[in-house]
Amino acid sequence: MKLGTTNLPGAYISDIKHALKIVEHEYDYGDITDYTVLGSGPTRLTITGLCNSETDRIAIEYVCRQAIEKKLYFPSTPSATDDRYYRVYTEAASWSLETPKHWRYTFVAMTVVPWVYSASTNQPISGQGA
Repeated sequence: MKLGTTNLPGAYISDIKHALKIVEHEYDYGDITDYTVLGSGPTRLTITGLCNSETDRIAIEYVCRQAIEKKLYFPSTPSATDDRYYRVYTEAASWSLETPKHWRYTFVAMTVVPWVYSASTNQPISGQGA
């Protein structure tokens, strides 16, 4: 996996949470509550990985803290290259020491448009409503 041009060693998408934008309507003097669904909200992708160098750790921390849209590249199958991507915004990574020279990292990537894009054509993959 890569985040922009930064390699994410040992990384995988460990969780995906889709959201809906919902408005709740409460009416005075009654027991009626109504909801209106306004469409899809942001999708949260949790990325987990393991790095074994201070250089990788600094690079991952730096790219995660940038407040710009980035491309999160990932393979479409386990044996493929990074041929797909999401357009994401990221939060700072959290770190835990696994061994004296290995750090496990986790960060959340938010995508407003939850479509998967092809890295070769930069177009959304068909069948996603694009």
